[in-house]
Formats: sequence, C-alpha cells, structure tokens
Amino acid sequence: MGRCRNGRRGCRLWYLIFSAQASVSCAGREVFPWHEGHPGSSRPGLLSQLSGHREAIYALAFSKEGLLASGAKDRSIAVWNFTAELANRAPLQLRRPAQRLDGHLAGITALAFAERAMGLSEVLISGSADNTTRIWDFKAGRPLAVVQH
Repeated sequence: MGRCRNGRRGCRLWYLIFSAQASVSCAGREVFPWHEGHPGSSRPGLLSQLSGHREAIYALAFSKEGLLASGAKDRSIAVWNFTAELANRAPLQLRRPAQRLDGHLAGITALAFAERAMGLSEVLISGSADNTTRIWDFKAGRPLAVVQH
C-alpha cells in the first residue's frame, strides 16, 4: 500500500466499498481502488492512489455507470470516472476527479447514487453534518434539491 500524506505506511482504513468494477478503500484523504488480481494471477493489486480532498474522506458510493463518488470532511464531493481504465486492470492514470461538487456547509457523511424515473440519468444524493441532504445532477455539477432536516 502507498504512503499516507503524513508519510506513514498503512494509514487507518475509514471506508470500504465493493462493485463489479473494483473494490475501493479510503484512508485519510486518499482513495485506493484495487482489484482481486490480474488475469492469470491470484495476487490482488492496488490500481492507484487518488487524491482529491483536503481532509478525511467519510463516504464512498459507486454508480451503476461505474462512477465513484467520495465525500469528505472538507465539505466537497469528488466524482471519479475510471470505468475504462478498470477494464484493462492496469494502473490508473487519473490525477483529478472528473467532477467536483461543492455546496454543503459541513463535512459529507453519506453518499448514494439513485436511478430516476422515465429513464433519466442517475442522481447523486449526499448527506452532510450541516443537516441537509442534497440531490445532485452530478454531470451538470449542480444541486437539483436541498432538503433541510
């Protein structure tokens, strides 16, 4: 495993999520996509170390389209698109998120992708310590609704 920003090896694992495309864990501010093993190999491998947040990540979600969203204490959501790169199981070349969503006033605590009616594209739903839930058109980078609770 790579090194965390503080230089230590093997940082505390905060979150783990699985999909048909990959498995992803996060520790501190980094996201680590990995796979079960290259074809012909039984050894699992780290695909990359993705950095897109300034503070600790507390939520991850996969979409049906193969996108990954990460939400952090820095109040931001990063949407990563690595579907094509995961298909060949090679190290990922991603350096920045495909989309960044800002608007919450406190850290992100929950994320989920949801299908919309009538064949419309998926939306991303985020929950935050600011006591709001936002429904995002994440492709356009804007909230569709904000629910106070």
